[in-house]
Amino acid sequence: MATWEFPGSDPIDLRVACAAGGVRISAEPTDVVTVTATRSAKGDVSDAVDDVIVDYADGHLEVSEEERRGLRWHSHGLYVTVVVPAGSSASVRTASADVACRGEYGAVDIYTASGSVDVDTVNGTADITTMSGSLQLRKGAVCSWQSAPLRDRKSTR
Repeated sequence: MATWEFPGSDPIDLRVACAAGGVRISAEPTDVVTVTATRSAKGDVSDAVDDVIVDYADGHLEVSEEERRGLRWHSHGLYVTVVVPAGSSASVRTASADVACRGEYGAVDIYTASGSVDVDTVNGTADITTMSGSLQLRKGAVCSWQSAPLRDRKSTR
């Protein structure tokens, strides 16, 4: 398991990309942006995350993993937990991972081919796509979502 911390209380732009595993983001009042990454859903410290890239500059945080080719693509999934200031925007791209966004966001843009998506509150635009998995948005201002059984639906609340 690895942890990164960056000072900041103003909303940021977050981008997360991982092939498989899980992404959990919390938007809450905070003075520190925190990223935790592990290769085990149980947070096992022995699982290396040497291929995780975390870059933070000028209010933009990117969390990704090196592209996997050949036999390396069969390794364990990446489990990422991020704490950002309330009002931040989040963009998440995964192939096979569940995504949970707790708290209040300025905007979200989430795509997962296989995985559930669960989002609390979005005050701006919420674009969410999952081809195989459940989708839940508790409160959104301008929403666009797509899932396999619900082809391209739009809503304004």
